[in-house]
Amino acid sequence: MSPGAGVAAVLAVPVLMLVPDGQVTPAAVSLLEVESSTAVDFGDSVHVLALGSDATGADPRRGNGDAIELISLDFRTGAASAVGIPRDTVVDLDGVGRAKINAGLPAGGTDLMVAEVEQLTGVDVQYVVTAGGADFEKLVDTVGKLEVHSDIAFADPAYGLQVEVGQNTLDGREARGFAKARDFTGDDFARMANQQELLRAILDVLRGGEDELGFVESGALAALQHLDTNLSPADLYRFAQAIGQLDPALTTSCVLTGPTELDPVLGDIVLLDEEYAARVAADAEDGVIEGSCEP
Repeated sequence: MSPGAGVAAVLAVPVLMLVPDGQVTPAAVSLLEVESSTAVDFGDSVHVLALGSDATGADPRRGNGDAIELISLDFRTGAASAVGIPRDTVVDLDGVGRAKINAGLPAGGTDLMVAEVEQLTGVDVQYVVTAGGADFEKLVDTVGKLEVHSDIAFADPAYGLQVEVGQNTLDGREARGFAKARDFTGDDFARMANQQELLRAILDVLRGGEDELGFVESGALAALQHLDTNLSPADLYRFAQAIGQLDPALTTSCVLTGPTELDPVLGDIVLLDEEYAARVAADAEDGVIEGSCEP
């Protein structure tokens, strides 16, 4: 567990509806209320499934769910937790059979991804957010540069990224590279930890602007114009207000881990213990991960 620690090119999306510039048009970002969820009190807490898609077209829901985070937001305390689920986790996909969990998005859309994550963790999801990497890049540039911490130095020339040990300031393109990088020790598990660090950084920026006159109002209006959403204008506004109350200092995160192996059909896979996943997810439901993140 790393206090203060997403997004795969998008895991911060649960807060990106606070975009303060109506000229940015992230049309491929979707925020949907899960049909089976009951009415949510934004003075209480919600669970959001955030998905980062590898789709290159206009609809991110046609790509693989290559970043999967279960985010619990407690609006009473301002706490937020993020549980990262490896994209290579092997599951029994409804209608597909044995497959990696990230294949659930193109196979059955967000409904199937929600069902798989709920079955794996035992947590009821109220909202699902999906976006592609280019949308994340534009949104970060709109929100403002991000301050992230890294324990290691690495670079990715394709994104103009040069990360040093300690604090780093990233623009949208650099942040996208930071979220995608995995050519270092820890591979995909370390990549998910970086995505969670981006979530904390975005919460930092948004919390800083929350006191600006009209910040939440203009963000909600921008979201209405550019999000694919089934939330009413009133609920979207209330959700934006509630997220603005979250405290970046009260964020905790965990990247679920498990044995890895090479499958002759599926390639690299992660064998995730369901009891372990459910234990961590239950611990995170109040927005604070207090127990061990280890299997």
